[in-house]
Amino acid sequence: MKIALLRANACRALAAVTILLSAAAAAPAASVDLAHYPQPRVVLSLDASGGVLWWDATLWVERLLDNATPREAALRALEYEAVKLFVTRAGELPAGTTHLRVVVVFAQSGLVSGPYATRPDAGIRTLLTVEGDPRKRASFPRTWESDAQRGVFPPGLSVVPAADLLRAANAPH
Repeated sequence: MKIALLRANACRALAAVTILLSAAAAAPAASVDLAHYPQPRVVLSLDASGGVLWWDATLWVERLLDNATPREAALRALEYEAVKLFVTRAGELPAGTTHLRVVVVFAQSGLVSGPYATRPDAGIRTLLTVEGDPRKRASFPRTWESDAQRGVFPPGLSVVPAADLLRAANAPH
């Protein structure tokens, strides 16, 4: 019984990572209904290069997994929400801050190692990063939000998924 439970937990943890890694057709964020997703849990901090907004997207990743959302659609939804956080939360930075980075992370877990009572693949995983000059958000086109839903991000923003979350060759950026 214990082994079956451990296997089930390991499979769920592996599936949470796999949903974002497996190949799927490209889909805009609009294809994922974000209306009932929880408000992003974020922490705003400062480092030597500027502001850092940490978004714990664990609940989002779990929901995307539960809904069997294709990888591209899941990635688009996370990117869209991260860009939205950049734009809406940049005003909370101290005056004169010239750089903001939104780091999207989630907590992953796996099998418990018997002798050590640890989870070998547990930890925080970075999914993507959005970076740019928060002062330039005032010059974003009025259509930035609908553009971002289609995967077209405002000029001056860098939206970079983790290296192992590369898009399918035909997916728009």
